[in-house]
Amino acid sequence: MLTPEILKLYGLKTAEPLEIHDSSHGEQDRRLVYVVESPEWGKLAIKVTRNSFTTPERVRGWAELIEHYNKLGIYCPRIVRSRNGDYSAMVGGYLVYAEEYMRYEPANSWGELAAGKLQYKPELYKSIGLVAANPAPLVPWHTAFCLYDKFDETDEYDENFECAVKIREIYVSHIHEHADRMNRLFEAYCRRREEFEPVYRSLPKAVFQGDLNSSNVLVTQTGHFAGLIDFNLSGTETILNYAFCESFCSLDGGEGGIALLMDTAALRERDRRTAQSLAWIGEHYKFTETEREAFNEYYNIVAPFRWTYQGFFMGLLTNRDRYPHGRKYAGLILDWMEYQATRKDVVDLLP
Repeated sequence: MLTPEILKLYGLKTAEPLEIHDSSHGEQDRRLVYVVESPEWGKLAIKVTRNSFTTPERVRGWAELIEHYNKLGIYCPRIVRSRNGDYSAMVGGYLVYAEEYMRYEPANSWGELAAGKLQYKPELYKSIGLVAANPAPLVPWHTAFCLYDKFDETDEYDENFECAVKIREIYVSHIHEHADRMNRLFEAYCRRREEFEPVYRSLPKAVFQGDLNSSNVLVTQTGHFAGLIDFNLSGTETILNYAFCESFCSLDGGEGGIALLMDTAALRERDRRTAQSLAWIGEHYKFTETEREAFNEYYNIVAPFRWTYQGFFMGLLTNRDRYPHGRKYAGLILDWMEYQATRKDVVDLLP
């Protein structure tokens, strides 16, 4: 895959990759990274991609956003121009671009034994606020958190609506004793979602990296936040939505923690952790009165069908091999979704 034509783009005649990473999601979404040594740039990460959302326009946009992050003091390896002067090139049906090799290690490289030394989360969330308070020019594509729009042209729905559709189908098709209750919840969600759209569209926006998982967050040797990599899911996003989706505390402990889903103390603790992350964001970004007024309705729509919960719920209810008794939690899951859809106190989560 690392062909002579690709190597020529970066002034290389031959190169034995130092590392090869394949994070592809099937033949329709190919993502390959080759780490090579370059006389001109030192170590270089050459990315060979083929999917519907990696385009020359987006690569240029990512390069400009990375420059913006660096100017804000958030280290991100830059996308380098090829010998042709472009940020990307089509080679053999693949889109190719290259980045400087990261100066720091990702958080997930520390391993479990060293995980306790990681202290990057406050600085990471503060960086969200810094980007929100100093927005780059908006781009005509979205992060995967988007509402009412599609992240990828091949998507049928936005992620939140897709979760609602899929969990409803599970109840209607397989958990008949709760189907009517699920239908009522889904119908209320659709009605409120439609009514809320004009308000949501008017909320402040910024452009974010869009994928803050432990493999993309860089940390120093002392475990502090250093910067970010992988901007391929970046895009324009409503600040309130991005801040909340990155902050909303997920369920701990998988199946073992499901019994605490509606436990009062556990609910308070998850709220506390969500509020803490939002407070860190709030050290740089001050949520507007419009955002505050919209937040409770926004929360009631988004929180019940947030992927960080729904991905687990759907597996629990359908994967009979892994969770042979998972469906016994169907009523409890509905209790939680209804609770999140009817809360009136969540504006207190905002700093």
